[in-house]
Amino acid sequence: ANAFRTGEEVAQLESAALPPDDPLHGRLKGFFVTPILFKNERRGVLVLGAPEGAQFFSAAQLKIARVVGDYLGLVSAMHDLQEQRD
Repeated sequence: ANAFRTGEEVAQLESAALPPDDPLHGRLKGFFVTPILFKNERRGVLVLGAPEGAQFFSAAQLKIARVVGDYLGLVSAMHDLQEQRD
């Protein structure tokens, strides 16, 4: 929720740092959340989880996640425009 509100990425290396009632607590090694934006309008978030026993994401993988987030923002905006036309 913080990534959506602020528009900033969140990287958590240990899901155990989450509150105990969080659904991701203890299930993942860590996670990365990047906002989905289009022209600075927040449209959602992309959440990637690293399973227990796996290494956290590399810098290249995080860069790809950011590109995918940007692409999803564009696709979402195009979808909205198409809906308005119909």
